[in-house]
Amino acid sequence: NNTALQNQRREALRPKVIVRGNIDYTDLSLFREKTAWNTVVSLDLSGATIVADRAQPGSYPANTFPANAFCSTSSISPGIKLQELKFPASVTSIGASALYNCDKIKELELPMNLDNFVGTDWYNYSGGLKRDCFKGCTSLTTLYVPCVPKQGKIVHHIDTKHNANMTA
Repeated sequence: NNTALQNQRREALRPKVIVRGNIDYTDLSLFREKTAWNTVVSLDLSGATIVADRAQPGSYPANTFPANAFCSTSSISPGIKLQELKFPASVTSIGASALYNCDKIKELELPMNLDNFVGTDWYNYSGGLKRDCFKGCTSLTTLYVPCVPKQGKIVHHIDTKHNANMTA
């Protein structure tokens, strides 16, 4: 089918962005712009380091992928095309609703340094994956999870019962 082939070629030409060096929440706002969401399909942040935000360092600390970073609930970012995301290696926490409703994402690569699950219940949970961080990522088929225990403990706790990581 000629139309299907044209669509495949168009998708293959969409930008695949690689970011290196220091970035902060203000820098990530570029990817919340409508023009970026309509074009970028692959974002590799594995060579970047998230530093405390220059405008609000207390609200957006270093090594934390911000809450609502790519949240697709506003009118300015309704057509997010992002399909692949590699988090910065230094990230220890992925904020609540960070990728909420990013329904085109097919592949995620979690960082090696995610904090361990700490606590006995959702209410005092302080692990690396925050509530609803992947909720609405209905196309997610591949999740790369590092298998190296951090200090001999469970590295990642995925609690789908409380929507900590709703992947489908």
